[in-house]
Amino acid sequence: MVSQAESGERVKRERSAAKANSATAPATVSG
Repeated sequence: MVSQAESGERVKRERSAAKANSATAPATVSG
């Protein structure tokens, strides 16, 4: 099972990556 801290860091990374992707590819669907 993934620890709370690890899952939190993963979410942060995914969100920051999503922001970068949305900036370069606004046509991609979020969520």
